[in-house]
Amino acid sequence: MKIRLAFSMVLIAGFLSACNLPISVNTAVPSVISTSHSNPATLPTATLPPVAPTSMPTPAPSDTPTPAPTATLAAPMVTPIGNQVACRFGPGTNYEIDGGLNAGVTVPVLGKDTGGSWWQIQDPSNSNYDCWVASNETTVTGDTTDLPVVTPRQTIVTSVSVNQPATVHVAGCVGPSTAINFTGSIEVTGPTTVTFHFETQQGGALSSHTASFTTFGPHSVSDSSYKPPLTAGTYWLKLVVTSPNSMNAQSSYTIACH
Repeated sequence: MKIRLAFSMVLIAGFLSACNLPISVNTAVPSVISTSHSNPATLPTATLPPVAPTSMPTPAPSDTPTPAPTATLAAPMVTPIGNQVACRFGPGTNYEIDGGLNAGVTVPVLGKDTGGSWWQIQDPSNSNYDCWVASNETTVTGDTTDLPVVTPRQTIVTSVSVNQPATVHVAGCVGPSTAINFTGSIEVTGPTTVTFHFETQQGGALSSHTASFTTFGPHSVSDSSYKPPLTAGTYWLKLVVTSPNSMNAQSSYTIACH
């Protein structure tokens, strides 16, 4: 009886001890077991959210004002009042006529003379040159206040000729020698001063002369100072211009002995 009671007490004590033991909870995540030995399972990769672009600061508007466009005035234009107008080498009727501005034709004005009574335009017959039309024969549209005052082209010599003197007749080619009168012509485009001289085969260059021409066209020149050696024969003769430009012409004279 005592033995059975003791055994019962042992059982009761063991039961009470079991009731006070702590309960263990398994919180481990179960492993994923691959069903294929050749392709092991890959865990998903976390995707980061996109990075927003960095915003650049907007430059502040400039306070510099925009310049206003400058108005360009049209060039003044000139046209004949009536019929064709002569276009001259320079600003004046004493200049050679280079061409003409036809009636109804309008061209730009390039400049004016000091008195404002002549307009410079492009030569209608030659675009490489300019010429002049009279203001009282033309009509101008537009403002001519700021037109430049233009110096006309330098007047030039355009043609030279020398006349053949009469034959000098000297009996036996003895006795005093008389002077030969050399004459010639020099043509210019306008008023100018010309420097020239005659030159002979027998005596070389004669004295230099200066002549002032007040208008365009041919002008006669002469020299009667030369007394040739009295040797029969025909000799060359030249008229040589050295200013405002160089030009010359040649002829001959004859000395005859009887």
